[in-house]
Amino acid sequence: MKAKNEFWQHVDELRKGITLETLCKETNLGIGTILVTRSKGKLPNLTDADKIAVHLNTTVDYLLHGKESTTYTSSERELLDNYRRAPTYIKLLIEQVLKNQENDKNF
Repeated sequence: MKAKNEFWQHVDELRKGITLETLCKETNLGIGTILVTRSKGKLPNLTDADKIAVHLNTTVDYLLHGKESTTYTSSERELLDNYRRAPTYIKLLIEQVLKNQENDKNF
């Protein structure tokens, strides 16, 4: 039961002025489903929890437990945060650069 309550508490802490309605709209989640799930003290399904976590720039682990499962340096965390906020075309460019870097190592 503790994780369920902490999940929604962490969501509220990270929303920072974003209404639950806006969060649902921006993550393509049904507000009714989220309100019912939350009011019954339940966790959302994993797919919905992941959408919420990504939108709030965190992990499902953090939403459940209040801590990340992996320890990142501040530089790594900043890179990850920036990547998550980047538009799709930037993510694709980054992925291509990393693939090219791997290919260069093989020569």
